[in-house]
Amino acid sequence: MRQKIVNFVLFQVGWFACILGGASGHVAVSVLFSLALVAISVWQTPFKKNLLELFIKIGLYGLVGDTLLLQLGLLQFTSPVPFTFLSPIWMLSLWILFASTLNQSMAWLSGKPLMGALLGAIFGPLSYIAGVEMGAANWGNRLQAIVLIGFIWAIGMPIFLFWAKQVQKIAPTIEKNSPK
Repeated sequence: MRQKIVNFVLFQVGWFACILGGASGHVAVSVLFSLALVAISVWQTPFKKNLLELFIKIGLYGLVGDTLLLQLGLLQFTSPVPFTFLSPIWMLSLWILFASTLNQSMAWLSGKPLMGALLGAIFGPLSYIAGVEMGAANWGNRLQAIVLIGFIWAIGMPIFLFWAKQVQKIAPTIEKNSPK
């Protein structure tokens, strides 16, 4: 239980660091800080192996979703680092940081894809609204952006939960069979 609380707190701290870094232009510091928090979360989990694959999958999903928002003109990022045509690296690190919660503080959602979709559709957009309010991005068309963000998260959450469950299923087998 303690690990789950620590994971939740680390995610919140990392979220604020990335949003504030994106808003202020201190991207490198926020990305390094959030990735250090990911490392702490990984260190605490019993599912260390195959987490990298989970992080890559969810990171790519987020990169594509956020780049779509950017290319449609629905969202403009204050610090579009390193490329102006892609979602910024600090957003990618946020997606990876989020992925680190799925088998820890958000493990209670495992096996509940509809609940995940509903919560994603609600809290995904709320997170972006908060980020925009804190100055990390600006809306193109706010309503269209919020609807699309809700859709991206509603579709993504059941997929993320499935991928996270696969890490749980195969990790004990791999860790038991790996040489010490």
